[in-house]
Amino acid sequence: MSSALIVGDASSWARALVRISPYTFSAIGIAVSIGVSVLGAAWGIYITGSSLIGAAIKAPRITSKNLISVIFCEAVAIYGVIVAIILQTKLESVPASQIYAPESLRAGYAIFASGIIVGFANLVCGLCVGIIGSSCALSDAQNSSLFVKILVIEIFGSALGLFGVIVGIIMSAQASWPTKVDFYSAAAAAAVVSLTISAGRESQMGAGREVSISLDGVRDKNVMQLKKLNTVLFPVRYNDKYYSDALASAYYSDICVGAIACRLEKKEGGAVCVYIMTLGVLAPYRGLGIGTKLLNHVLDLCSKQNVPEIYLHVQTNNEDAINFYKKFGFEITETIQNYYTNITPPDCYVVKKFVTQTKK
Repeated sequence: MSSALIVGDASSWARALVRISPYTFSAIGIAVSIGVSVLGAAWGIYITGSSLIGAAIKAPRITSKNLISVIFCEAVAIYGVIVAIILQTKLESVPASQIYAPESLRAGYAIFASGIIVGFANLVCGLCVGIIGSSCALSDAQNSSLFVKILVIEIFGSALGLFGVIVGIIMSAQASWPTKVDFYSAAAAAAVVSLTISAGRESQMGAGREVSISLDGVRDKNVMQLKKLNTVLFPVRYNDKYYSDALASAYYSDICVGAIACRLEKKEGGAVCVYIMTLGVLAPYRGLGIGTKLLNHVLDLCSKQNVPEIYLHVQTNNEDAINFYKKFGFEITETIQNYYTNITPPDCYVVKKFVTQTKK
């Protein structure tokens, strides 16, 4: 079911709100948490401080004791800073296709609501403590025995901010972004698949020679090999986030000679598809069928896990890659202008294949 059917027609306010990025809601929530809390603290200090300075002209003795009211007001700002830091840690990066997924929207709304609750609770708390602190200073100047009595009231008033912080933290616990699905678990069976590839006549490793190739996931012990491999194979440099996605690497004699990187994405309506980020094999090991085995492994997983669609982006001048994927039934469905930023040409094709599902 599309989001339009859930939230109404395209011209409705609900439709407009649901199309706002959850990251926008999250940023507003974090800003409100700290900004409005500081406003409440400053307002309270202003009220208390003005009364304290005025009353101290006639009764200088009240200055030291009544500074506690200023400290209570300052604590309100600290509450906001703490919650803002907590909310900031809740932010996670998700693929573009999952930004408007229900889980992403829920996480954005939770962070937004948490920030609103904390910010305005601290605003009211700051005003409450400031007004009571002002009364405490004036009363203490007139009668010192009233200080402790009014201070008790001020302590209860400052607890209002803590209530907001507690509820805000509980609310922020609902900020759960879409989890990364381990593409090589469940129906994928083992993470390591041993393959025996018979080298063809055109193989650079020797005619008729059996080459033992193993597929493995990325681990801490081999991630550096994969980074070096990608540096040689691709003109694009990938950050650490790239290596945390689902990956399979091909090894010959414990040397990483090829790899395929892919991730599972959610489309609108709840359907899923696989996006191939990279597929590459070192030049001396090409012609052994390593790239074919890597791609067939992913296609087999798609079929077993009922993933109906797999796609990738290919640079428009990369004829070898285009012909390679066409052999597996991939088709060019779209051309994207200026997709790449640091390589020429910057345009790419969207190459897509619909996978036949395995009957259970």
